Amino acid sequence: MKIEEFPGPVARQHVPSSKAAVEKIVLNEAQEAWLRKWFPETENSKIAKAMGVSMTTLHRFARAMQLKKSESGMKAINHRHGRILKRTCERNGYYDSLRGKPMNAACIEGGKKMWEEIHAGKRKLPQEIMKERNPRKYKRMLKKCGEKRKEMIRKERMRIVYGMERKTKLRNVVGCKYTRRQVNHRYYALRRDYIIIDDVSETGPYRYAIFYDENTKRSKLFERNLVRDGFTVTEWHDDDTQSCASLG
Repeated sequence: MKIEEFPGPVARQHVPSSKAAVEKIVLNEAQEAWLRKWFPETENSKIAKAMGVSMTTLHRFARAMQLKKSESGMKAINHRHGRILKRTCERNGYYDSLRGKPMNAACIEGGKKMWEEIHAGKRKLPQEIMKERNPRKYKRMLKKCGEKRKEMIRKERMRIVYGMERKTKLRNVVGCKYTRRQVNHRYYALRRDYIIIDDVSETGPYRYAIFYDENTKRSKLFERNLVRDGFTVTEWHDDDTQSCASLG
């Protein structure tokens, strides 16, 4: 949708405030008339670009002039956004992925290029960009992710309680608490190919048990630190039940 050219550049003037004079953008009568004409039916991004102002300034004018989108305008805007979104999804292979087809090659290459630029420091993470441009949306995203994680943990706890097969690799999901040092030790033990039983219950016999076999990259200093931190380091035997008494 094309809109008329904005009538002239916006002016700035000093407006007194409680602390000091503040410079604000103001509109003349012709510019206000232009804004009243095009605001109800046009996307805010196009209006702000035509006026040469930020979205925040445009919202300030809309509040002051009590401007709102019309019902027909919102339908037309949503329709145009839908067409743009459809073309984008067709181009990046999103619809094909829903039908079980492999991801578009161009999309894969674009993702690789994005991460290469991020690792090289030429580009910021998408989350960081969102945090800078839209802090409220970033907070909503964090809240939504937190709620999803809580629900996932709740379901995993119920699977463990009822003896069902686990669906995630989450740890400490049944209330078994480790210190930060113990969590780090368990993590680095896995990195060294030590064996840790996936039993994280408070009363489980393998809560502080760590095993080794012929594939483990053992270290006397690391194992000494494990023992000091409350763990037991024992050789793994496939036919050994490793009862709680033998681990003591």
